[in-house]
This record gives sequence, C-alpha cells and structure tokens, in this order.
Amino acid sequence: MRIQFLILIILSCPSNTLKAQENREPDHSCYRLDGERILTLEMDVQQEDPNLFRSQFIFMKEWSGKQVFVKIPGSVIPYSISINGFRFGIHPGSGVTSEYNITPLLNMHSNTLDLQADLSAGQNESAPINPGSLLIRDAIHVRDLVIELHPGTQENEILVRFQLFLKSYLREKNQGRNIQLTVTGPGNEFIFQETRELNAPLSYGQETEVIIDQCMKDPVFWLPGAPACYEVKLTIGDKQNESIEAVFTQFVIRSYKLNDSLFIQHGDSVRLEYASDDLATILPLLPEKEVNAIIAQLGINAIRGENPLPCHLEELFNRTGILVVTKSE
Repeated sequence: MRIQFLILIILSCPSNTLKAQENREPDHSCYRLDGERILTLEMDVQQEDPNLFRSQFIFMKEWSGKQVFVKIPGSVIPYSISINGFRFGIHPGSGVTSEYNITPLLNMHSNTLDLQADLSAGQNESAPINPGSLLIRDAIHVRDLVIELHPGTQENEILVRFQLFLKSYLREKNQGRNIQLTVTGPGNEFIFQETRELNAPLSYGQETEVIIDQCMKDPVFWLPGAPACYEVKLTIGDKQNESIEAVFTQFVIRSYKLNDSLFIQHGDSVRLEYASDDLATILPLLPEKEVNAIIAQLGINAIRGENPLPCHLEELFNRTGILVVTKSE
C-alpha cells in the first residue's frame, strides 16, 4: 500500500526519547538537485505497527562510485531511521528537513529503509506531506551554496559572492573537475557564466571552498507583488563529461526599510497586506497548490514569521512576491 508520510502536530515534545541528530548531514542553504538525481521513495505502513513506515529499493549499477543520501521532509514528530536493520539516525521533530548519507550501509542488491515515528508525547490532528526521497550525488558534489550580496564600488552596482562548499568522497586521485556557474535574470536573460577547474588533490571526506565574485550593474530589485528572481545553475563534471551533476537555486536583490506597513526601497513604496498569524503558522504545512490559492484569494503580499521557512516555500514566496518579515523587523 502506497501512502505518504504523516506529520502529526505534537502538543509538546518528548523529554527523554530522541535526543540527538545522530549521523544527520549538516544543514545547507536552499538549492535543488537536478531531477534525475532524485528518486521518490514509496513508503508502506506496517500492519504490525502503524507508526512504522518502510521502503524497499534496489541498488542500481549506475550508483557505483556515487554517494546515496536519504532526504526526509520536515516533521514535527520525532523519528528514528534504520537502514537494513541498523538504526542510523534520529531526529527530534523540529520540523526541519533532514538528510542522511546512507552509502556505507547499502547492500549491492535489495535494501530496506525504516522510519519509526515516536508518538510517546501524544498527538493532535495530522496533515499529509511529501514522502522521502533518495538523492544520488557524485563523489565530488556541492554540499552547500551560499550567496551573499554587497554594495559595489560604483553607483547602481551590486557585488554578488557565490561560496561553493564542495565535498569529496574520492577514493582515488582527483582526475580534475570542471565547475560551471550560470546566472540568468528575472526575464530569463543571460547575466553571466564562469568556469573553474578543480585540479587540487582531495582526500576522502575533505571539504573545499571555491569563491566566485561577480559585479552586477543596474540590478533589478525585488518588490512585494512585483517579484524579480535571479536563477543560478551550478554544474560539476569530470574532464570527460561522463558524469555531470547540476544544482539550482535562486536569489533576489533588495535593500529596503519598513515604516509601519510600508515597504520602502530606492524611492518605491508598497503597502503590505499581512497574513494573519494563524495563517502564517498553517501555510508551511500545506501543499504548494493550496498555498498559491490562498495567496490569490486573500490578496496578501507579506507574512510575519519566527522560524525559517521550508526551502520550497521560501522559493515560492520569492517567485510570487510575498515578503517574509521576521518578528524583530
């Protein structure tokens, strides 16, 4: 039976159950992996335990030499994750999406992934979310991609800094990698492209930082209700281009002040129509289609929040012109 994971809204967290983020990968900024590297898991609830979700999958020959991660969507219930019977990771139910590198525990044929929900603290109503997925990463891949904006040296100029954090799982000598960064503008126009070579020797488990700076003249600023998003594509391939992995992200350029309900930026002003606090709490739990429908129906262009948004919601709000304001602003 194919089902989706269930998020159960917990009234209080258990005090002495799952205490750590054992073997969980470090958090990273929002980026998307190219679709061919993402395999959705089909999770079946087990009749003997309705809080146990199980997925079985076959190790593909194309995965040889690569790293396999499992990505679990943000959940507000604690859970543990087991690979082929080995309890590999635990999560405290913080609502944050988590990734685990399960490569060392995989069999070269069939594999079983178990997710055991911990409902010891009680439960309230439930809401469906997307199932987990497998991420197939190259031996050298992007662990994180951080984008920073700084004032340029001239008027109407912005310095954009791209910090690439590359992780190596090479067991042999690095034969060289080509890194290509491409940025397109709000109208899908070409902005710039830069290529770097990575020829340094890399040990197993080593992380390497690569910085690419670019000055952008006359940038298009983002406004509530008039979004302007820049798209980034980063590819890493070997010298023979036999293995190319791509990640995608976006960024927006804005430098604004808030005056009560006015958004003020470079002579432009927009009146903000905030979502209610109750709605702002519910939106991260809803499918993207429902979020779009609510935004269109209510005509809101701003949300106040305390916690970081899920990546898909952050990108959605950037694209649809919804300003996210922290409580301190």
